[in-house]
Amino acid sequence: MAMVGQKMSALEAIKRQIVMATGMDPDSVGQASYERAIRLRMTFLNLNSLEAYAARVSSSHDELQALVDEVTIPETWFFRDGEPFKCLVDSIAKGVIPLGDMEKLRVLSVPCSTGEEPYSIAMSLLASGLPVSRLQIDAMDISGRVLERARAGVYGPNSFRGVSQNMIRRYFDVSGERYEIHSDVRAAVTFRQGNILSSEFLASCQNYHVIFCRNLLIYFNVETKQRVLKKLHGLLKESGLLFLGHAETGRIDKDLFEAVRYPRAFAYQKSARKKTPVIDRQSFSVANNKESPIHPGFLGKVILSREDVRDAVVDMEGAPCSLSGISEMADRGELDNAERLCLQFLEKYRDSGEAYYILALIQLARGNELEGEKSLRKSLYLDPNHYESLTHMATLLEGQGKFEHAEKYRLRAQRVADRLE
Repeated sequence: MAMVGQKMSALEAIKRQIVMATGMDPDSVGQASYERAIRLRMTFLNLNSLEAYAARVSSSHDELQALVDEVTIPETWFFRDGEPFKCLVDSIAKGVIPLGDMEKLRVLSVPCSTGEEPYSIAMSLLASGLPVSRLQIDAMDISGRVLERARAGVYGPNSFRGVSQNMIRRYFDVSGERYEIHSDVRAAVTFRQGNILSSEFLASCQNYHVIFCRNLLIYFNVETKQRVLKKLHGLLKESGLLFLGHAETGRIDKDLFEAVRYPRAFAYQKSARKKTPVIDRQSFSVANNKESPIHPGFLGKVILSREDVRDAVVDMEGAPCSLSGISEMADRGELDNAERLCLQFLEKYRDSGEAYYILALIQLARGNELEGEKSLRKSLYLDPNHYESLTHMATLLEGQGKFEHAEKYRLRAQRVADRLE
């Protein structure tokens, strides 16, 4: 019994070191992920004693960094959840992000992981006609290991889920299963190491027009999330845009950010206490329209499904509210009303896979992962080929450490994308 206590004490000591280094909420990663990372590092160092490894982590900054890398490095790919990149391009075209004639567009990607996100930003902007001389994309991560891979700019097939062959041909040199990014894309991105919780993080830099900070806040407790959001607010120019992950949009302080009404982009504009910005798109529209199938990946046009023309439910003021109206409400951050109306819609139309998908997004935005997963499963029961539900389910399972199950959903989503291409 004492030995078990010793091991638990050593494990907790190691976890405390990680928390102090990263600000991570221990519950956000899960015990299994910690133990897996520790086993990998112990095997690498040929250590058999957990106590000995705890001492190594305590005395070696390099080993602590290596362990942090194992715990925090997420799986990523190019144009992940493609709508934020489309929203970025549309925002520049429509003047939502004001840019002077010769002004460089300044973008921050944090955490940038192995580089797929900042390179996707660069490719999106280059494809829209913005020259590389007008781009400054700073990509930052706490992990030196992932930054080395990002700077190399060489990827395997797993980084290209749903990316069009046209984009691959345009921006990569391909040799077998080796994809090397072109030099003009590489020239637009600067990679740097840094910890967003450090007081020195970008302390003396100019502010950014756009910040991508997706799937980082999920690792922090409420207090740390607020600290990070305030820091991001301070790093943005007036009217600048912040992109968050789909599970991070609950409880955003409206004194800091206003939600942008754009489907699945999860975008926020630096608040000036003005009317919520609208970019001309219909909220949470469906990418798997049965009559007019389209590719749901990079920059795909989003069309309303036939479900949206069903009889609408009625909102609190007695006005009709369709499925797309519920989605717009959710995008504005009115999650309570959106969830209530979505449940009303499902009382009338229990066969609506799209409604269950929207309900899942609302539940995930509120931090209710268990109910969100249940709703995604119901969506997929009703519509096994619902692309967004497949990709969101994969993301959830990845966060739970269920990588094999997640990969099955990724493969299903890829097959759907291939059929619709």
